[in-house]
Amino acid sequence: MHVFLLYFAYKYRYNKKRKALHYAHNNKLEIIWTVIPAIVLTVLILRGLIVWGNATSRSEDPNRLIIEFYVRQFDWHARFAGNDKTLGKADYTMINGVNPLGMISKETLEEQVELIQQDIVMMELERDTIFPN
Repeated sequence: MHVFLLYFAYKYRYNKKRKALHYAHNNKLEIIWTVIPAIVLTVLILRGLIVWGNATSRSEDPNRLIIEFYVRQFDWHARFAGNDKTLGKADYTMINGVNPLGMISKETLEEQVELIQQDIVMMELERDTIFPN
C-alpha cells in the first residue's frame, strides 16, 4: 500500500498546467462504493463470528484438557482439572497474596476467617480511638 501511496502522490503532485475536474454527482458510483465495502465488512464479520464461536465453544472431546486461567497485567496463573475432569472450588473473594487462584479449602477458609477477625479488631480499635466512651 505504501508503494501505491508514494506512486500516486508523485504522479498527481502539483502542476500548474493541470486543471481539476469537477464531478458533481453520480448515484451509480455512490451506490458502488457504499455497497462493496458493506458486503466485504459483512463477510468479514460473519467469518469472524464463526471463528469466534468455534474458539469459545466447549469441546465435546472426552479427552479434552480443562484449564482455567486467572489473568492480570503481566501475571498469568492457570489451574488444570484432575483426572476426574473437574476443577476444585474457587471464588474471586478468596484471592489474596498467598492464594492467587482463590482456591477454596478448609485451610484457605480458616485463613480468610482469621483475616476478617483481624480486620474487626483493627476497626474496633479505630472506632474506640475516634469515638471514646
